[in-house]
Amino acid sequence: MVTCLHPKGIVAALLLLGGLAALGAPLRADDPVQSRWRPDDLRIDGVMTDWTDLTFVSKDVALGVANDREHLYFVVVTSNPAVITQVIRAGLSIYVDPQGMKGQAFGVRIPPVGSRLAQGTPAPRADEPPLLSYFDILGPGRDDQRRVMVEEPSGVALRIGSHDSAFFMEVQVPFATGANRPYAPGIDVAKGLVTLGVVTPEPPRTPSRGGGRGGGPEPARGKSIDIWTTARLATTR
Repeated sequence: MVTCLHPKGIVAALLLLGGLAALGAPLRADDPVQSRWRPDDLRIDGVMTDWTDLTFVSKDVALGVANDREHLYFVVVTSNPAVITQVIRAGLSIYVDPQGMKGQAFGVRIPPVGSRLAQGTPAPRADEPPLLSYFDILGPGRDDQRRVMVEEPSGVALRIGSHDSAFFMEVQVPFATGANRPYAPGIDVAKGLVTLGVVTPEPPRTPSRGGGRGGGPEPARGKSIDIWTTARLATTR
């Protein structure tokens, strides 16, 4: 069974996630994550405090899901330093398959985000540029992608951030295309289930600079993830 959390404070959930990752607790991603009806205060704004329900879908990653009649909302959270290192170096892709399979006809991908999310880095000040200025819409073809600016009215909203050494990514996806919503996976709420895939690509290869023995410290190791889980949509508030 997946493990659900209902923390009074999100910090406790993130610290627990890190502890479970270190212990290698046996967790499964094959049971549906229960979406909740979107609460009025839920915003895709780079702030974690409005996500109070998280479900572990692996020992490294937790997921929160919500929906209303027109949109799917979710947050992906990890406090595993190796996974965060992989996101910093290679980015993160999230796929939404309304057929309940492992399709990649619709997804969103953030680029490598750089050292501003590295462990121990202070949170950005209000006068600093945003952590993310654009993301890519993936699909429907395997090699199809479209660059979308974060502030662009595309119907898809996405923000990233860090909190107490944890990385998180919030996403809003419309069920169907429409006015000011050119990108959507085509979710039919009557089907009740969607599949979410959380995948870190391999980072680009860089020439060796003599790290290792006698050549300076080894760079931090990243850890790829390839997690697919199903979310059961809420039908009423």
